[in-house]
Amino acid sequence: MKLALCGTHSTGKTTLMRELKAQNILENYKYLPEITGTLKEKGFLINEAGTLETQIMVMNANIENLLCNDDFIVDRCILDGYAYTRWLHLHKEGTIPEWFARYANELAERYVASYDHIFFLPIEFDVEDDGVRSTQPQFREQVNNLLTNKIELHRYPNMHVIGGTIQQRVEQISAILGVKHE
Repeated sequence: MKLALCGTHSTGKTTLMRELKAQNILENYKYLPEITGTLKEKGFLINEAGTLETQIMVMNANIENLLCNDDFIVDRCILDGYAYTRWLHLHKEGTIPEWFARYANELAERYVASYDHIFFLPIEFDVEDDGVRSTQPQFREQVNNLLTNKIELHRYPNMHVIGGTIQQRVEQISAILGVKHE
């Protein structure tokens, strides 16, 4: 199965992935690295400073994950790439041209059904400054709104909203997937 955690930055996606791996909930699954952090390590600008080049790389990496892997979980999905692209298009004039904003939306619509399950994590925690993600609450809230609006508009059948503590989230994912956990 192809699984993704979805949500704006600092909602606990990476922490949840680590916990799923530690508890061996998804035996024999690949845990794919988070795309944005990997791009930052390569010198790409991210968050509010993102560029067209960054967003092209993000969307391509999401598609590559879907087309080149089976039985994986990743802590970003193509909807996240769309939402950050859309935010840059709306809030940073000249960064993302209209054609790419439309293209990112088309890619998201085309590939969202390729995931067997997407687990959306709403904002429940304060932002932690890890040196990678933005600490600006307004930016996080605006990206979250773009994601939730798209999710509510389309009511994706493979989308599950999960919340609570890390352990509660593990339990929710386990129940949805029908896997045992301790």
